Amino acid sequence: RLLRDKVTGILPSQGGNLSSTAGDAQFLFPSDSFTSTVTLTYRHLWLDENTGPLTGIGRTFDLTAVYSDTGQVAQLAPGRTFSVTLHYTDAERGGAIESTLALYSWDGSAWVKEPTSVLDAGTNTITAAPNHLGLFAVLGNTLRLTLPVVVKRN
Repeated sequence: RLLRDKVTGILPSQGGNLSSTAGDAQFLFPSDSFTSTVTLTYRHLWLDENTGPLTGIGRTFDLTAVYSDTGQVAQLAPGRTFSVTLHYTDAERGGAIESTLALYSWDGSAWVKEPTSVLDAGTNTITAAPNHLGLFAVLGNTLRLTLPVVVKRN
């Protein structure tokens, strides 16, 4: 998986935020999101993989955390969420139908729509409040035309 951008930051238990280098991906973690200080890493990936019938807009990213003191993988504290704000351009949207864009997460075998995902097409923004870290992508439906194959025999 090739990286477009990688940003790492220290997040104390009091909460804080992390943004992509370009500022088009922003993450806000409220107080007590984690039980102690974590090192948070955002990785924007080049490829939208395994999208099935959906199409990606080049906004696939991985968000991970490790406890700063132990290096062990950290998950959000039970019952906690964080906010995600993603900005996209019309050029990035490409063939995706804008009204169908949403944040999805990878569950290990398929992309699952984030139930809190909200699209604001007027500002080209998607917001969500996931309750987990991991692999995410902005996906949507596309206008794919499938034509029948006609075989003419002489």
